[in-house]
Amino acid sequence: MGKSERDKGARFERAVASKLSELFNIPLCRGNQKMGAYQPDVVCPIYWVECTHGKAPRIGSKITQSLKDLTRCDPEHRDKIPLVIHKKDHQKVWVTMPYTHFEELIRNTNTQREQLPMGASGAYSDPTKKI
Repeated sequence: MGKSERDKGARFERAVASKLSELFNIPLCRGNQKMGAYQPDVVCPIYWVECTHGKAPRIGSKITQSLKDLTRCDPEHRDKIPLVIHKKDHQKVWVTMPYTHFEELIRNTNTQREQLPMGASGAYSDPTKKI
């Protein structure tokens, strides 16, 4: 991998860390790449975040890497959810995660929505609006 590819990957990892920091409302950073399996690409409290960006991102290899790294990292991190954030050149950013954790996110979202006052759940609460 050439320097320009490494730089592009590092920029993407910093952008992901910045966006996740915003979403979690806590400071996050890139992992120390020299530590290998001991840190993910982005250090996050809940997820083991691996990132890939390029002409043809190898998502499957990143999934395999995250699962392997989780078995080799410090025991305190082994319960983190593997998450691959990937972007093909000139395309949108996508997220890949285990389906069981996706189901959990949906259940949590539905539980939170049920706790909202009637009509406060979002744009589709007005019956006169067409979907």
